Amino acid sequence: MNRTLSFLFAAALGATLGAFTALEIAPLLSLSHGLAATVGVIIGGLTGYIAVDFRQFCSGVAHAASVAYRANVSQRSAYWDSPRETKLHGICASLALLLVFMYVMIFPLMDPPDPVFVALTSAFVMVVSVSMGHAMAYDKIHPTDGRKLLYWVSPIGLFHFAFFIALPWLVVGLFKIGGWFVRSTGVFMKMLFVAVHSQRRVLCCLDAMLGTLVGYYFGSWPAGTVAGLAFALVSYELVSKRWLKLQMA
Repeated sequence: MNRTLSFLFAAALGATLGAFTALEIAPLLSLSHGLAATVGVIIGGLTGYIAVDFRQFCSGVAHAASVAYRANVSQRSAYWDSPRETKLHGICASLALLLVFMYVMIFPLMDPPDPVFVALTSAFVMVVSVSMGHAMAYDKIHPTDGRKLLYWVSPIGLFHFAFFIALPWLVVGLFKIGGWFVRSTGVFMKMLFVAVHSQRRVLCCLDAMLGTLVGYYFGSWPAGTVAGLAFALVSYELVSKRWLKLQMA
């Protein structure tokens, strides 16, 4: 009984959200009728697919996320835990706090406030701070080594740092982050599909889509709710269970 109620509720909810999206939200985005109906059908179908047996779906999400994390944690750690990148991120975090502090302290004192001045001052402090921080991290120098510090805060040192140190780190880091994200997403989607996919979900998805189309055709999302509920009752309870006597997983 609980499985039947879960199925009926999910189909009705999907049809309701799908029809509501197609009728009320899509027109606000100036979508054509066909595109609005398509968006509504997709929203309704996904809602029905996810909402039926929702606890199992949540368990599948947790399991898939855990597998995806474990599958890629070695590649992630190899980059993020290396000494230079760790120092880079620490310095960037410190600079973000510094910019917030400067904005809070300087901006209210100016009359009238000049955001351009604050931005330029913050940028200058950021450049100098990053250069000095990376000079110590990259060149392994002591803060009292004035000659090397003067080089890294000079225009030549800033150019050296920006284009030969920071930029390559940034490019490599972005590619590695992007690759890690793509791999993790692929593993996550695969494991989620394996964990939660079932005939019940597919049937509920189809019932919600049909209910969405009915609601959109009649211009009323409550009609979509009733239609989704009716389609679910007929397809699942009458046809699948009582007539065909299917044991849906």
